[in-house]
Amino acid sequence: MGWVIMVGISVISLAEGQVLPPCAEQISQCLEYINSTTTPPNTCCNPLQNIYATQKTCLCQFVFTPGILESLGVTKTQALELGHSCGVEVSNTICRAALSASTPLSPVKPQATPGADEGGAGRVTITVLSFTLLFWTTILFN
Repeated sequence: MGWVIMVGISVISLAEGQVLPPCAEQISQCLEYINSTTTPPNTCCNPLQNIYATQKTCLCQFVFTPGILESLGVTKTQALELGHSCGVEVSNTICRAALSASTPLSPVKPQATPGADEGGAGRVTITVLSFTLLFWTTILFN
């Protein structure tokens, strides 16, 4: 399930002209524990704690870059509560300091040749729609 979410995140990000932070793949292991009433397992919490300790800027970009969480149907509040469940306290203050010290990510846009779809922009749109349908189907029927 995690790899499906990661592929979807990548496609949505390209469609919106965003670049995913490099730690997004590791964080995606935790998305299935959003709104869980139990403590997430170590397979979620250990990578999240490691990212917080060694790549705080990356974690902050994932949580506070507009559109990334929203494209997954996750709110900042849900993401912050998940971090809290794993013993990771991400706050506006901590992230403001971490993000001001980092270089912003530059947008990646698919390049296309006029008259051809070598950049794949048309396929990205179809894939985003397919992913969205798959994502909500999984949520509704599981």
